[in-house]
Amino acid sequence: MTNDESTQPPSSQLQNCLEEIFDFTEQDLAANRQGSISERQIGRMTAKHYDHCRFAWWTYWAILGVGFLGFLAAMYRDGTLGINSVSYYAFMMGIVAGFLWIAILYYRFQLRKTLKQPVANKLSGPIRLQTKRGEKLHQRYFCIGQQQFRIDYYSDYVRLLQLQKANCNGTVYYSLPWHDLLSVELSK
Repeated sequence: MTNDESTQPPSSQLQNCLEEIFDFTEQDLAANRQGSISERQIGRMTAKHYDHCRFAWWTYWAILGVGFLGFLAAMYRDGTLGINSVSYYAFMMGIVAGFLWIAILYYRFQLRKTLKQPVANKLSGPIRLQTKRGEKLHQRYFCIGQQQFRIDYYSDYVRLLQLQKANCNGTVYYSLPWHDLLSVELSK
């Protein structure tokens, strides 16, 4: 902890922690209080969407490449390698690509709908953290009311536990239908 942090009141330290974890600034928070989404937040949402699209396509092409090599090896081993088997594989991968396009276009439509009228929705209440356990994975959420926002990193979850221990109330600003957490303000 730096000297600046140790002289700040605890609520100010917690607010700074929220700003760092959820990547927003005082200017973003001021825009959200007025009911709008800042240009920086719009850029962040757009960049996040395109990063996810790139990842989906890279994963698709990696699976396609490795699968095609395995497919060719199996067809060669069985002696059934021919234009019919290769065209069947291409057809199946085309169907998978079609589903991928549908998913990408759905989320792109949701993003465009959000950005068409960039409104920051507001919800106030007690801050709580929630963990959902799967077979192997734990997903952690930052919650106010019935709204849940995923916490990507465990280290951020541990830092946010301070808020829950302090029984803090807050106001969260989020976008719809994209459902992205824009900013959080602790109640005085």
